[in-house]
Amino acid sequence: MSVAQTFGAHLTGTAFALKPVIPTMVIEGVGTNVIDAAINENEKAAQAAINRFESLAKKHGVAFGALSITETLVDAVERFAMTARCCDLAVVAQAEPDTP
Repeated sequence: MSVAQTFGAHLTGTAFALKPVIPTMVIEGVGTNVIDAAINENEKAAQAAINRFESLAKKHGVAFGALSITETLVDAVERFAMTARCCDLAVVAQAEPDTP
């Protein structure tokens, strides 16, 4: 936020809700409700992250946009890379900031 404030930059917050990847040999034993529940939980977490981002951006008076994307891990990485190419700076949050 501080860099965006200093330079009058526009921020784009992107949150990824990951779809579980289940091997085809296991998929018969997993009901779609289990998969859907996992996706729904991940989408809720992504939306919560977007809400926090929007709140902070508004608080700091920074121009922003935000989006939530539901993808598999592999597709999410590719999508982030493609999106980051259109930006001057891309920042990725560390999942567990207290560990290296």
